[in-house]
Amino acid sequence: MGAVTSTCCKGQAPPDVKVVPAPIGDESTPDMPGFDGEDALSGQHDPQEQHSCSSADIDSSMDSGDHSGHTSARGPSKIDAGQLRGLWLDKSNGHKPICRIKDHKITWYESGNSSTFTIVEATNKLAVTIDGKQCTASLVRGSLTQLTWSDGCVWVLDELQGQWAKTGNKHLGAVRDGQMYWDSKFEHPPSRLTLSREWPFNKVKMQLGDKSHTSTFNPGPPGELKWDDGEIWLRSTIF
Repeated sequence: MGAVTSTCCKGQAPPDVKVVPAPIGDESTPDMPGFDGEDALSGQHDPQEQHSCSSADIDSSMDSGDHSGHTSARGPSKIDAGQLRGLWLDKSNGHKPICRIKDHKITWYESGNSSTFTIVEATNKLAVTIDGKQCTASLVRGSLTQLTWSDGCVWVLDELQGQWAKTGNKHLGAVRDGQMYWDSKFEHPPSRLTLSREWPFNKVKMQLGDKSHTSTFNPGPPGELKWDDGEIWLRSTIF
């Protein structure tokens, strides 16, 4: 589609969230949640209200490369609607939340409006028509799940990937491949994180030792996890 009025991305200034390769951690945080005998994690938080999503000109040469050494693309994958379920970030626009997908419906994050897409078996592409224009996308599976669009946009499935810190900027660690890799100061093995696959995709569970903790995820930006004991984590970087 080239440098045209895009219906898959919008050209706003990116949010103030850094996108960098993420090391496992630093030596800055001596305390670790959940190891003082208290129930150290989450609560309730309503997802951010969505607003209208306008079209804007973009350049088809936008960066579609990875921003982490842990990310590898393996080429287009066969598309199944179930694989697309979840919250998607616009990598072409600073990883800003752009939509939620469930079944064959795209619900735009800001406006709450919906679009129906089809999967074209002959080309193994997702196709959606918005404002009279058709966009197609290929599914790319790797360490990150991505949709690469015909107009140059790239969407990334939000699976909590990035670096996380407690409020007050106390670094906790990095999430990738569905696990929390704790800062080395904690001397603790990775903890499995599970993001709900049911609408609105905002419930998170974490296994920490022999305890299971739950939280509510607000994609922001910046992303926020509010745990059931009131503790809040903020995502400081995305990769």
